[in-house]
Amino acid sequence: MLKVNTLIYMITTFEYKLSLALSIDFIPHYSVTEQSKAPDHLSLIIAICHQNLIGWDNFLRGFTSIYWNDLYQQAHAGYPSTPNPQWDVTLVAESVNLSQQIWYDRNSHLHGTSTEMALQLKCERVLEQVRQIYKRPPSLHSRFKPVTNIPIKTRLARTTTNLQRWISRIDQQKKETKFLVKTAPQTQMSLMQSIRRANIDIFINSKSPP
Repeated sequence: MLKVNTLIYMITTFEYKLSLALSIDFIPHYSVTEQSKAPDHLSLIIAICHQNLIGWDNFLRGFTSIYWNDLYQQAHAGYPSTPNPQWDVTLVAESVNLSQQIWYDRNSHLHGTSTEMALQLKCERVLEQVRQIYKRPPSLHSRFKPVTNIPIKTRLARTTTNLQRWISRIDQQKKETKFLVKTAPQTQMSLMQSIRRANIDIFINSKSPP
């Protein structure tokens, strides 16, 4: 078997790379008390570096480094048990099965295990998106109505489909606002800016001596 520290290092590295591939937070569960200089540890470093080149997302698709098999053979050297000659095939099969199970668990978490649960989760996600938009309202062009034009309670009472369309419309308005601001002439003023400038001029003229 692999030395304890080497095995922990391998598991921790796999969890870290898997977390990156899935875009989730990495939470270490183990700690390596000593960096071993044993041959199996050096082979582990080589296997990890080679797998980095192949890609850990590809690891879950069955594209595993050949150096994992070398590490397995070294780990069984000196032990009476005979290593499994089909271990590399078993590794590929297990990694693909793990990938499939992760995919099933992801779908269950995001979409539920039934039609009713899927609709409920979808509704909750849309409502949370609306709350976040109201929490940080985007600065839109004057041609668009502000987000808070309708109270949030009234907005949340609408159907999920209506809210999805509203969210898409806000996203489109943000893009159009960015384009309009970027392409607007530097000397062009909005209506409110013109009125404010006119009021300032009237005030100054009224205070000026005859």
